[in-house]
Amino acid sequence: MAPATGLRDAGHGLANLVPGALATVIAPMPLSLAAALGGGTGACISVFPHRLRRRSLDNLAAAYPASSFAERQALTCRVFTHAGREAGATVNWFARDAARAALPATCGNFAELAAAIRSDREGGRGAIYVGAHLGNPQLLSALCATVAPVTGIGTDYHARSHLAFVVRGRERLGLRYIPENSPPLELLRALQRNELVTFLPDMQPRRNNGAWLPFFGRPACTTRFPAALARLTGCVLRPVFLVREGRGYRALVRDRLEPPPLEEGDAGLDRTMLHWTTLLEEEVRRRPEQWIWMSRRWRPMPEGARPVALPEASRA
Repeated sequence: MAPATGLRDAGHGLANLVPGALATVIAPMPLSLAAALGGGTGACISVFPHRLRRRSLDNLAAAYPASSFAERQALTCRVFTHAGREAGATVNWFARDAARAALPATCGNFAELAAAIRSDREGGRGAIYVGAHLGNPQLLSALCATVAPVTGIGTDYHARSHLAFVVRGRERLGLRYIPENSPPLELLRALQRNELVTFLPDMQPRRNNGAWLPFFGRPACTTRFPAALARLTGCVLRPVFLVREGRGYRALVRDRLEPPPLEEGDAGLDRTMLHWTTLLEEEVRRRPEQWIWMSRRWRPMPEGARPVALPEASRA
C-alpha cells in the first residue's frame, strides 16, 4: 500500500514550484515594476503567521530589548518588504542579456568600488571580500565581476530544477560559485589567478565550526575561514557591503583587515573576524530593515564552547 501524501508533503511540493513560477512572471517586467511586485509580495508574507516571521520577531526582541512589540512588527514588515524587493530586482537582472554592462549605473559610488578592486589586485595575489546578507550581496558580486573575475561561496542550485534560473542568472552576470564546504583548493586557485573571492560569513556555519563572536550582544558562531585563507595566501582581506539607497545602491568599501600572524593561531583569526563582525553590526544598526532577521543566526552554544569577548576598549 502506497503511503498517503500529507499536507506537509504537498506544501513542500508547492514551495518548490513557487520560486520558478515567480521568476517567470518577474523576469520580463521593467525593473521598477519587478522590484515593486517583489516588495509587495514580501509585505504580504510578513502579515501572516509563519516560522520565518516568528523568528524575525524573536531575533529583534533579543537585539532590541527596549523596543515594543508593535515596533518589532513594523520592522519585520520592512525586513520582508526589503527582502522581496531585492529578490524581485535580482531575478530581473538575472534575465537581462546586457546586465553586466548596465549594472554599474545603479551604484552611486561604483568608481570607488572599482578603484578598490584594482588596488587590491595590484599584488597579483587576488583579494577576499567579506560581505553579508545586508542590502543585496548577489548584486554586489555582480558589480565586482564587471571589474575582475569573481568566485563566490554559495548554495549549489544545479540539482534543483525549480531554481535553474538562479544558475543561469549568475552565469549571465559573470559569477562563478562553488558549493559551501568545498575543499579550499578551488579558492586557492582563484586567488592564484588574481581573482576576487567573496564570502558571506553572517550565516551559521555547519557543525558549529567557527568562533562564537558577539553579535548584538549574543554569541553567534562565525567561520574563521576568510581570515585563515588570507593569512595563508597573503592576499588582501576587505569588508564590502552593498546597501539600497533610494532606487539604486551604494557600496560600503571598508578599510582592509590585517591578516593575523601565524604565531597567534586561532586567537588571531578570531580577532580579525571580530573586527568584521563589529563593522557588520554597525551597518545593520544603521539600516536594520536591510538585514535578514529571519535567519537562524543565533543558535545554542554546544557544550564546551566558549564565547569570544569584545576588547575592553570596544565595550566602553
